[in-house]
Formats: sequence, structure tokens, C-alpha cells
Amino acid sequence: MKGVWLALSAGTHDAHKMVRKIIFDILCWIILLVGAIDTYWLSKNRDSIMEFEKNPVGRYLISLDEGDVSLFILCKFIGTFAVIYFLQKLFIKRASSALAIAITLALFQVFLLTYLYCGVVAGII
Repeated sequence: MKGVWLALSAGTHDAHKMVRKIIFDILCWIILLVGAIDTYWLSKNRDSIMEFEKNPVGRYLISLDEGDVSLFILCKFIGTFAVIYFLQKLFIKRASSALAIAITLALFQVFLLTYLYCGVVAGII
């Protein structure tokens, strides 16, 4: 009987790990998708972006590139992919920590998306 219980609990543990990995992957996709949407709107509104951009680093990168958004877009891509890369590496070593960070970042991204569509984009369209 003890062997059956160990087998069942091992299966439950594996299922729990699989569900945690699926949730983590969904959170990473949310981070990537919102980043892509944000970059799309940045590119789409490149002529008037300084009027709407609130990020001081973004504003600095745009001014550094003489009003062009290309450097800002490059930095956004590099930053987003670096975050996803490090989250994936962290998940292998410390899944709980990676999951907590991914939840925080995904929530921030959802708030950003809400701000873009309810705030800035609504005013443009």
C-alpha cells in the first residue's frame, strides 16, 4: 500500500510541476506580447511620441537618436528578450522565484497595456 501512495504522490508532484511550467510560460508570453504591442504603438506614433512617452529612459534614448525611435525600439527588444532569457534560466534553478517575478512583470505589462488603450491610444484614435 505504501508503494501505491508514493506512486500517486509522485504523479501529483509531476502534475504540479507541469502546471507551474504552463503558468510560467503563459506569463512569459504575456510579457512578450504586451512588449510587442507597446513597440508597435511606439513605431506607429513615432512622429508624436515625445508628446506621449512618459518613460524617462525612453525619452532620453529618443533624444539621443535625434528624435528617432529606432534606438529605443532596439533597447526595448534587447531588454525584453534579456528578461525572458534570465527568467527561463532562473526557472530551472528556482522555479518559485522565477514564477513570482514573472507574475509581477506580467501584471505590470497588463497595467501598461490598459494604460495604452484606455489612456494614450484612446486619445490618439
